[in-house]
Amino acid sequence: MMLNVENLSRTIAQRTLFSGLSFSLAEGESLALAAPSGFGKTQVLRCLAHLVPFEGKVTLDGQSAIETGVPAWRRNAVYCAQTPPIYAGSPADLETLIEGFASQAGRTHTPAREIAVSWKVDHVWEKSWATLSGGEAQRAALALALSTNPRLLLLD
Repeated sequence: MMLNVENLSRTIAQRTLFSGLSFSLAEGESLALAAPSGFGKTQVLRCLAHLVPFEGKVTLDGQSAIETGVPAWRRNAVYCAQTPPIYAGSPADLETLIEGFASQAGRTHTPAREIAVSWKVDHVWEKSWATLSGGEAQRAALALALSTNPRLLLLD
């Protein structure tokens, strides 16, 4: 199994959002989480990306983030927020920054701008994130995430 999740639980301020969540995904499979607002779907994704503390075991290709190291984990399991944060500069600036991260060394990248062109959002590539519409920012952020060729894409 590519992704294996066993007994995943998340508690915030003595409130358990979810517990005992277990599932496996093979290469090429996808999974959608459906629940009302406030049930912890975002928190599940943030746990899988190792952005927040959790209980349980999560492995990618049989290894945990402890075994691979969190930077390597996050290189392979990329989280895209429902509402992307407003970054400094432009999508082009962020693409340059990402390509310079040590965790990206030696990895094959698909130019994010090529992805943006195919989605007809390349016109925003040099614009400030603060000036982009919500949809433009989402598509630019997703193009950047996909450009790093992650093993696991976590879409909120």
